[in-house]
Amino acid sequence: MFSDGKIIELETKSSEKFLTHLKPNNSKHLVSRSKNSFLAKKRFTAPDNKCGIRLDSIIGYNGKFSAENLIWNSDNEFFASSIGSTLCVEDLKTGQQKILTSHHEDITCVAMKTDMTQMASVSSYLLNICLSGEENLLPKCQIVIWDCANLSKATNLFHKNASSVTCLKFSTDDRFLISCADYKCPSLLIWSTHDYSELVYIQNFNYIINDLVWNPYKCNELIIGSCNKALLKCSIEEKGYKKACLSVTEFDIPHAITDLYSIFDFTAVTFGAENWIFAATTTGLVTVWNLKNNSCFLNWKADSSEIDYLVNCKQKLITGSNKGNLKFWNIGSYEEIKKDKKESFVIENEIHLNGSIKSCNFDSSLEIGIIGTSKNTLWYVNWKEESSVRIVSTHSSKINQLMCIEDKYISSVSDDGCLNLWSIKDRERLIQFEVKVAALCQILVRLDGKGFRNKNIPDKGNMVIVGYADGSIRLYSIEEKNIISKFKPFARSVTSITFCEGTNNILAGSSDGLMAVIDLNEGMTTRILEEHKGSSITSLDSIYSDEKKMNFWCASSHNGISIWSCKWSENVIQMVDWLSFPVNDTDIEISKNSPTLAFFEPKSSQKSQIDTLIYTGHGLKKNVLFYDFIKKELVRKMEMSESAECLAISPRQNILAFGTKTRLLQIKDYNHGTFQDFAQHSDTVSSVCFSSDGKKLFSSSFNEIFIWNVNV
Repeated sequence: MFSDGKIIELETKSSEKFLTHLKPNNSKHLVSRSKNSFLAKKRFTAPDNKCGIRLDSIIGYNGKFSAENLIWNSDNEFFASSIGSTLCVEDLKTGQQKILTSHHEDITCVAMKTDMTQMASVSSYLLNICLSGEENLLPKCQIVIWDCANLSKATNLFHKNASSVTCLKFSTDDRFLISCADYKCPSLLIWSTHDYSELVYIQNFNYIINDLVWNPYKCNELIIGSCNKALLKCSIEEKGYKKACLSVTEFDIPHAITDLYSIFDFTAVTFGAENWIFAATTTGLVTVWNLKNNSCFLNWKADSSEIDYLVNCKQKLITGSNKGNLKFWNIGSYEEIKKDKKESFVIENEIHLNGSIKSCNFDSSLEIGIIGTSKNTLWYVNWKEESSVRIVSTHSSKINQLMCIEDKYISSVSDDGCLNLWSIKDRERLIQFEVKVAALCQILVRLDGKGFRNKNIPDKGNMVIVGYADGSIRLYSIEEKNIISKFKPFARSVTSITFCEGTNNILAGSSDGLMAVIDLNEGMTTRILEEHKGSSITSLDSIYSDEKKMNFWCASSHNGISIWSCKWSENVIQMVDWLSFPVNDTDIEISKNSPTLAFFEPKSSQKSQIDTLIYTGHGLKKNVLFYDFIKKELVRKMEMSESAECLAISPRQNILAFGTKTRLLQIKDYNHGTFQDFAQHSDTVSSVCFSSDGKKLFSSSFNEIFIWNVNV
């Protein structure tokens, strides 16, 4: 089914260059997220017109590990933000998304030309990647220039010898693009946007740059806010074709400020009237400077915490802090400011958001804006209505499992302790249940008014059962939006749960290999199974056989896979088969890192009685195997190019979906074993699941959720 593709090879090489430098004591410099994943050295990509799945939309926003990664132009209704290594352009009226993929690591900053013909995005360095076959000796950050008319990549640039870029901005006349590397190796690079040739490159810049702003009145000039009380005025002096130099002037800080604060950084800068700038500090101070004589003539305490965002329009000023304080100031007329009248500065409005202000875009009047916070949330703020509305959100930590509910909703559980319910259509978060313990697994129980005597369990609707890292299990009603009950069957983490169809029981597995049969009516454990003891349960599944009038279970761990038959009427539970995998000494580490996964083949109209188990596990070879557990014989096997971290089987029985530690989402033809790779994720693909009709596929990597259309 899948053919006519091509193999893409990437050279990857780790570097330890940037591991010893101390981070400045401010919020402007990013801490790169630690990743255990790595890029696949080979991947099979199909032609666009023969892809088995197509990325439709994304849920999420990355504010925790990015800054200035939001673009919103209210006049042209253009909106873009990043999540992981993807840039998402969205029509806020229709909700339609266009996903731009060219980066391999997390995007940290985005920028837009003032004429809106091009935008730029930059990703952090974690893996040294040869994208063009050149000798790659120094770490570098990838910058992609995008054509805004057709939303396609125009060219690739690289900021050499950098681990992360903290500032990426076009000049006000669109002639220049500047990128500034972070504290680990401070450097500055300026390109000519005519052909994106390098004009200025300062590898060992003497200042650690926190923020910068281009002069709207003198387009070759910019102001830089730096660490250690340094505020700089820089001018680009062009010297012929493709040649330029940068002159730097450091401002003198008044003793009135240094006497009060001996240590501080300039963390935000913006222009006011011609020849005036506002510069904010880590101490919450806002200073006003005259560029004619490079002097500070006014300052005031605008916040109790570090100010990371400033924007000015006439008599209005907005400040945003690393504690989530967004303040709207009336600063009076410039004549009053000249007279040093601090009493003219009045806070007209203030909104507290749920995290550090990381990105801000307001309209020309500063009345409405979109703000990104460190809690991975995008907010719509309207000062006139004194309102703030959450428009995009996601988990703050790794998503452990996805589940589709009624083909309308996705539920996700995460290390942040949250169970979130999302609308597939508009990607809004509808419900959130939060616990201060990591949520590791979940299962859906459809309530039909039969079987449950427990009065707390509703007669109808959907119940989601979640397992947590402290060994507890909680039951939630989706329709009533409340918790039904809680019990704690294990001392260790609950790693997998399955519901036993036709009964009142669930089967839960723990990280120490114990399995518990739990009666939901009584809320108590009726049996403990110890066959996998000592090895974490990595998957559980259950089916009901109409023919044999019994349930079958399968449980997997690194020790192997067990298959059980259960006759509830006779209170009989017995293991009927055990599958193990040969592993040699050289595969011990691989076996530790690759989970064993086993699921029963789904029922279909062609085959109502299930007799096949589909599983993959660590061993001498990477295979997915089809096993007849009634006849106890191997039916067939397919080779895999990568070890699977997660597995989903389409209800249509036409494709299998795998997530890998090499950041690939791989789909494989159910019958022929041919496959396609999709490399849009930025980390290990930790969960995959299909909708019940098989028309949608969902995948997650860290805190990003991808929604795919299935084309086969």
